[in-house]
Amino acid sequence: AASRFAVDEVRAAYLPVISSTINNEYFHDLQGHGTGVVAVGGQVINSSGSAYQHSIGLNLRYTLFDSGIRRMRYANAKRDLALSTVSVRGAEGEVKFEVLRLYARGLSLEKRITVRTRLREHRREQFALARRLYTAGRVGRLEVAESAIELADTARRLDDEKLEFHELLTDLSFYTGEEYDPDEVSFEEIASPGGEVEFPDIADLPEIVAMDYHIEKKQVEYEMIRRERLPTISLYSSYRVYGRDPSSVGSSFRDLGSRNVSAGIVVDLKLFEGFAGRAREGRARQEILRLQRIRDKRIAELERQVATLAVRSNHYSAAAATWRDHEDAVHARMDMVLELGEQELVDRIFILEQMVEQAEAALDIELKQVEQAVTARHLSYLAETEVQ
Repeated sequence: AASRFAVDEVRAAYLPVISSTINNEYFHDLQGHGTGVVAVGGQVINSSGSAYQHSIGLNLRYTLFDSGIRRMRYANAKRDLALSTVSVRGAEGEVKFEVLRLYARGLSLEKRITVRTRLREHRREQFALARRLYTAGRVGRLEVAESAIELADTARRLDDEKLEFHELLTDLSFYTGEEYDPDEVSFEEIASPGGEVEFPDIADLPEIVAMDYHIEKKQVEYEMIRRERLPTISLYSSYRVYGRDPSSVGSSFRDLGSRNVSAGIVVDLKLFEGFAGRAREGRARQEILRLQRIRDKRIAELERQVATLAVRSNHYSAAAATWRDHEDAVHARMDMVLELGEQELVDRIFILEQMVEQAEAALDIELKQVEQAVTARHLSYLAETEVQ
């Protein structure tokens, strides 16, 4: 909204300026006699004797020629309007990326907490079995201590993940405006965008487009500074009525019968201003170079970021089959272990250890699948924020 008002403000420069003036004064001649109107230097002095004087004027001023400076200011105001739209689009994209990051982290933590809760029960059972075996003299104190440490470590990591999960829900509430209960909330899987992964055009991303607008504005400002050396031609016109009476205020108002009209053209040309214009030119030129360097650096950073996401996406797609094979192998091994357990060929502690390994392996694959979906969604969001 502010940018639209700025455009209207600059557009007003194409219209004439109309103003009115009302002057009321008492002029006292200290000499006691008048000699008429006297001009001394650039000052006009009324010397027609003491009197009450009044005038009413209607003035008009219009710029005929300013070397295109008004047009350039209007173009920059339009760029500000476009820049505000681009900034909003960029801000929306940043919110999307942040919510995606928080959601992905929440989903991963939820998976970790679910698995860690199951692992804690396995570790508790292992510790209880180790104590019984120690009492029976089949294992030493070292094995019992190791089971206790593993149980304590699992419980500690579970508490840390629950705390992080609670804090993450608070951060997520900031963006959604909703409150979440850690014991009731459940995260859905992140759906990967359908079809091939879409890669964004870096030059069309809001951040780069905004930088382009800033550079264009500064280039126009530089040209405006250069054109300030050229003459400005303006038209002026005035219509005045005035009255005068040496003794009565009321009579001076009633005497507002005198009137005149004036019109003229003014040519304003700056011949010398102490090299201030040259200094402004140099500063604007350096600012353009600085903005261009920042833009080039940011483009390189975004290209590296997109390239990293692309490599990651391709890696995850190629590794998906390997993950499935690994998961099948882990399940097959677990089935074999359970079968051996039923035949009493392996003890319960060994079975529990295999359950822990299976749960951790499955968790690792699920977390990688989350990362795969997030990477594809991130690239998709980047492409969606492009400024067409």
